[in-house]
Amino acid sequence: MRTIFTLLLILFFSEVGQAQRIMAPFVTINDLMETQDETFEDAPAKIVFRNIYFEYGNILEIHERIKIYTKEGLDYSNWEIPFDETRNLKAATYNLEDGKIVKTEIEEASIFKEQVAEDEIVNTIAFPKVKVGSIIEIFYKVNSIGLKDIYCQNYLPIESFKLVLRNPNYVDLNIAENGLSKVRLEVEQTRKKLVYTGKNIPSLGNEEFLGGINNYRGRIFIEPARAYGADKLKTWEQVAKYYYNGKNGYKDALSMKKVYKKDLAIALGTEQDKLARAKRLFFFVQENFKWNDYYSRFSPNLGKVYRDKEGSAGAINLILVAMMKEAGLNAKPMLVASKRNGYIRFPTITGFNNTIASVEIHGKKYLLDATRKLANFGELPFAFVNGNGLILGENYTYELVSTRSKVKSKSTVVVEANFDPEELTISGAVKQRISGYYAWQHREDYKNLSKDNFAGDLQDDHNFLTVEPVVSKNFEVVSKPVGLYYNMNMTDYGEQIGDQVYFEPLLYFGKEENPFKEDERLYPIDFLYPYAQNVTVNFKVPEGYEITALPEPKTVALPKGLGSLIFTCQSSEETITANLSFQINVSVVPAEYFEEVKNLYSEYINISKSQIVITKI
Repeated sequence: MRTIFTLLLILFFSEVGQAQRIMAPFVTINDLMETQDETFEDAPAKIVFRNIYFEYGNILEIHERIKIYTKEGLDYSNWEIPFDETRNLKAATYNLEDGKIVKTEIEEASIFKEQVAEDEIVNTIAFPKVKVGSIIEIFYKVNSIGLKDIYCQNYLPIESFKLVLRNPNYVDLNIAENGLSKVRLEVEQTRKKLVYTGKNIPSLGNEEFLGGINNYRGRIFIEPARAYGADKLKTWEQVAKYYYNGKNGYKDALSMKKVYKKDLAIALGTEQDKLARAKRLFFFVQENFKWNDYYSRFSPNLGKVYRDKEGSAGAINLILVAMMKEAGLNAKPMLVASKRNGYIRFPTITGFNNTIASVEIHGKKYLLDATRKLANFGELPFAFVNGNGLILGENYTYELVSTRSKVKSKSTVVVEANFDPEELTISGAVKQRISGYYAWQHREDYKNLSKDNFAGDLQDDHNFLTVEPVVSKNFEVVSKPVGLYYNMNMTDYGEQIGDQVYFEPLLYFGKEENPFKEDERLYPIDFLYPYAQNVTVNFKVPEGYEITALPEPKTVALPKGLGSLIFTCQSSEETITANLSFQINVSVVPAEYFEEVKNLYSEYINISKSQIVITKI
C-alpha cells in the first residue's frame, strides 16, 4: 500500500468556491502535424494531458485533450463522461486544413445520455469531423461532488497528468494511490492542497486472464474519515463498529427473529448436521427470494423485504445470515467489493459495495450469495471474486478473508470413438460431467434455451462436427454436477499418406491456440477459480490396421504446485487410449510465473497437435 495522506485543509473564505483552473497550452499547427508519439511509438492515439481540479464536496473540473494518430485511434473519438449532470461543457475537434487550424465545436445533438447500470447514467460525446491527425478536447464541471477515486491511467497513454486537490469543507480525508498499480506519480503537499503529477503514463495492459482491470489501474482513492462518536474511521475496528452499530447497521438487521421463525422450522425440518442445515437455509433463501438487481451494504427494512420476498443483494444475504444464526450456526455478514471498485487495500467505508453471507462449520468458512438462482452453495458471482472481503462479528470483531474459491471446478470427458481411416471420419459416444463454476456457467448459458442450442453451439465452434441427441442430467439441480451425454460424428479427421493414417489424439477437446502471446507479463494471471480438466478418448483400432506410432507421454508441473499437465497415450490390441489431465490449482498465479504458465499451455497445444499413426496391414 502506498502512503496514505490525511488531508485536513482550512481555506480562507476568500478562496472557497474560486475555480483554480489548471492552465493548458493552445493547440498548435505542430501538434496537428505530429504523426507519432516519441515515447509510445505504437500508440494509435494518446491523451495529451488530463488536468483535474477538485475541491472535495464542491466542484470538479476536468480538461482533457486527445491526439489521433491512426485509423485504430478513431475508436477513441467518442468520449464518455461518467456523470449525469455537468455544466460548462465545452468540446471541440481540431483539424489542419490548408495550413490553418480549424476548430469544430460540439453541438448539443452530439451529446447522448446513456444508462449503463441500474443506478448510473453517463454522458457520451460524439466528436464531429474526427480523422487521422485530429485533436479532440473536452472541458466540463460537476458541482457538489465527493468522488471516491480519480483515474490517472487509461486505455491510451497519458503524456501529462495533473491533479490539484483541495479540501475547503473541514472534512478529514484519507487519500491513497493504488498500491497494485505500476504508475508512479510525483506528490507535492502543502497546507492548502495536494498536487499529483505524472509524465508519460503507459496505457492499461490488455492481457488475457486479467480479472478486473481496475484492480491494477493507476488511481487515487479519496474517502472521508467519517466520525463515529469520538472516533475516526481509520482502522478496521472502527469500520466494523460503523457497520455493526450504525444506522440500519447489522446489529438491528440480525435481530428480526419473529419474522422468519415459522419458515425456519420448515426449512430445517429434523436435520441436525450443521453443514446440511446451512445448505438447507441457503437453498431456501435462494429459491424464495427475488433479487432486484441492486447491490447494497445496509438494508433499512428487512422485515418488508422478507414479506415481499424481494430486495437488494445485501438485504437477501443479511436475511440468510439472520436465519443461520438463529439455527445455531456461526454465520456473519461479509462486506465485499466488486471488480469495478478494485481490491480493498486499506480501511474503507465506500470501497465496499455489497454484503454477502459467511458461515464457519468445522473450521471451514463458506462464502455465500443467495441472489443467484443457478449458483451452488459456496459459489460467488465473478464480480465479487475480488481480493479480500471483511467479515464482521459482534463486539466489532472483524476478519479479512479472501473471496477466492479453493474448490476446483471440474470437467471430465470420456469418449468411445470409432475411426474410419478410409473415410477419415469418427463417430462415437461422449459423456461429460461438469461441476463448480463450469456447471454454473453452463446453466446460465442455456437456462432459457433447449438442449438443441447446446448441440448447435458445439457444431458452430467445430464445423466438422455433428452432434445428436443431447441428454442433460441435473440441469435444474444446482447442488449436483451437470451430466451431458450425446453422440457425435466428425468429418475430415486425420490425413492419409500412402498406407499410413495420421490423426490427433484429443479430437475437438484439444487446444489450438495459446492465450498467452506476450513475451512479458505485467499483472498476475487471474483464472477466477482453480480447475481440473480430464479428457479420455478410447479409439477402437480399425480392422485391417495396426498401430505404428503413438505420441510420447508428457508431464509438466508448475512451480509450487500451481498447476500441472499429464498426458499418456497407450494401446492394447484393439484400443488406443489417450488421456490428458490439466490442472490449475490456484485462482491467481503471480506474474513471475508467467513464462512457466505460457509453456504449460504450449505443451497442451503440442499434445493436441501430436499424431497417432496407424498402418494398413
